[in-house]
Amino acid sequence: MIVVGHLFSFQKAYFGFNRFMDLNHPDLPYWLALNNREAIGPQSFIKAFDHFGSAKAVFGASKDDLIQCGLRPSVVSALERPVDLKQGEEELSFYQKKNIQILSFKDKAYPPLLKQIHSFPPLLFVWGNLSALSSDDCLGVVGSRAVTEYGVVACRRLVRECVEGGFSIVSGFAKGIDIEAHKTTLELGGITVAVLGSGFGFLYPPEHSVYVEKILEKGAFVSEFPFKAFPHPSFFPRRNRIISGLSRGVLVVEANEKSGAMITARYATEQNRDVFAVPGPLDSLRSRGCHRLIQQGAKLVMEGRDILDEWHYPLRSLAQDASLAQSRPHGLSRNLGDEKQKMKLSLVESNTDESKVVQACRERSQNIDEIIGATGLSSEKLTVLLTQLELGGRLRLMPGGRFLAV
Repeated sequence: MIVVGHLFSFQKAYFGFNRFMDLNHPDLPYWLALNNREAIGPQSFIKAFDHFGSAKAVFGASKDDLIQCGLRPSVVSALERPVDLKQGEEELSFYQKKNIQILSFKDKAYPPLLKQIHSFPPLLFVWGNLSALSSDDCLGVVGSRAVTEYGVVACRRLVRECVEGGFSIVSGFAKGIDIEAHKTTLELGGITVAVLGSGFGFLYPPEHSVYVEKILEKGAFVSEFPFKAFPHPSFFPRRNRIISGLSRGVLVVEANEKSGAMITARYATEQNRDVFAVPGPLDSLRSRGCHRLIQQGAKLVMEGRDILDEWHYPLRSLAQDASLAQSRPHGLSRNLGDEKQKMKLSLVESNTDESKVVQACRERSQNIDEIIGATGLSSEKLTVLLTQLELGGRLRLMPGGRFLAV
């Protein structure tokens, strides 16, 4: 890992040479030069590096040696061009000023889930908390840029419930569902990772720069592209494989049948990740992709608990819920009024009747008679409480008229 920080000449970098190197190691600019060659994709990069042993040796190889390595003619031609190391020096200077870390695929700190995927990035540029990339509790959240009101409400509700369940959220920093997922995570004090479809010199879209500082407090920005790489349409599908690659599963909130979110879902399937999809109105084109995913076997999600159950996550304690809820700012969209009510219901004191009912149904589902026996409440009062708690999202009605705490 290369940590480009204020103490530039004293930082260390590990590139799989079985030792740590100074940032001024002569091979470092060649790594960046190799990453900057447009014709050289991740697989060619890794194949060439593994064959020749260093990035500098790749550029020093003869045409015949490059061909024998099994590289495509276009890649061979790209590697025969002279190397401009000044560009690498400029790039390093930029990362130093921003305190951006450079992580190679040979580094022990490289995200283990990401390294499992086909065509993983040989270099990652990370701005922020590196440990946020290596969590087993990351959920990718993607969807339409032209999001509907329904999509916003669904995204906020599901992300809130998943963050409260202990997950970090990975998304693409784009308009629509992506930024709603990031914002909701930040409002709860959670960890979110933003994967860019550009280099760090062109943070896109620029209007989202107001969220940068907050994301960096606990989370991170990630890019595989050189710092001067402008956001190009072809970069976003490449970005999407990183979103799913860093995640244990991917939640698709709204998507038409031909969209980037569907590309991410396809990558997730290829990477053996779980795919979750939110159903929408039957006549909504923006939900056609989600409906298609459900037909193909994605898990239908109506609440965050559906994902928690799939991954066998335990419920948080009331104290944990209260701590998260108290950090949540006021003044969210009026469309989320029902979500606020759920939060209020989750903060009941331990000696209230509502809390007694929830506690009685926490370990396993209970019928009305069993709840009466556990709480001592009258059937009339219990009927009212059950209705309130179910509407508030604290209880779920199960088959057979039984209730389970959510």
